[in-house]
Amino acid sequence: MVRRFALTAVAALAAVPSLAFSPTSSAEPADPTFRPCDWVTVAEASDILGKPVSPTPSDDQVGSNDPQCFYAVTGDNTGLGISSELLLPGASAVDANTRLANAAAAPGAEAVNGLGLDAVCVYEPNVTPPSTTIVVLLDGGRVFRSTAAYEFCDTVERFARTAITRLPA
Repeated sequence: MVRRFALTAVAALAAVPSLAFSPTSSAEPADPTFRPCDWVTVAEASDILGKPVSPTPSDDQVGSNDPQCFYAVTGDNTGLGISSELLLPGASAVDANTRLANAAAAPGAEAVNGLGLDAVCVYEPNVTPPSTTIVVLLDGGRVFRSTAAYEFCDTVERFARTAITRLPA
């Protein structure tokens, strides 16, 4: 009985001319879920900032084009910490090259050598709290950005160098 059912099912499928089986699929694989807080571990972020931190991811769901993680300094309610953000093409109306050029033109901007395709660090004393941001141009029209309050470029650069080695391709 089982054999007869199986043969009947195969015969029925063979009789349908529009049904075809192919070992390859034209469907695109699903986007991976980002894990932006894995790009820099809690221990690494704590070591870089010199203070314990607690990470909070955002926009890390499937299909996101702006995954982020904010490492808040533990016990501080003023927003101190450091952020990690990967801007994929389409994350905003500003493309990667323009974003980097805008950062490089900012007062106090300085080039960062050997980081991504090109990178710049910008000290922003007129924001509250005063912050430092590193903008890194990556391949594929991507940008990595990291911002920290009351920190110098070398601290944010160390954080960015750690994160970039773990970014998804």
